Amino acid sequence: MEHLRELEDLSDLIDSRFGWFSNATNDKTTVLLRGDASKSNFKNAVLSDYRYIHFATHSFVNTENPINSGILLEPNGSNGEDGILYVSEILGLEVPAELVVLSSCDSAMEGSGQSSGLSGFSRGFIYAGAKNLVASL
Repeated sequence: MEHLRELEDLSDLIDSRFGWFSNATNDKTTVLLRGDASKSNFKNAVLSDYRYIHFATHSFVNTENPINSGILLEPNGSNGEDGILYVSEILGLEVPAELVVLSSCDSAMEGSGQSSGLSGFSRGFIYAGAKNLVASL
C-alpha cells in the first residue's frame, strides 16, 4: 500500500463537526484518528452504541475475490495487526447502525470493477446489520 498518499490532517475540522453532531443529536460520538484508528479499536468498540459510523480513509477492492477487499486503518505492530479491515471480517461483526458511510475510494465497486447494487463492502455491512449505507465510486 506504499502507493497511497497520506491523508490530510483534518482533526480540528473533524473534532468541531462531530462535537456539533453529538450535541445536536445526543448520540454517542467517538472519533478515531491516526494511531487510534486501528482495526482492534474499531472491532472492540461496542458498535451497538452507535447509530452512525463514518469511515474517511483509503480502501481497495480485490477484483478476483471481493471478500478480500479492505478498508485501510492504522496498523498496530505490537499485536501484529495489519490495519486492514477486510470484508470477511465485517461479515463477522454486529453493526446495527442506522447508517454506515464509506468515504473511501472504490468502496461502492464490485469485484469486477463495475458499480452495482451492493459491493463487497456494502454487502458486508448490510449483512452485519447496518440499515443504510453510503459508499463512493
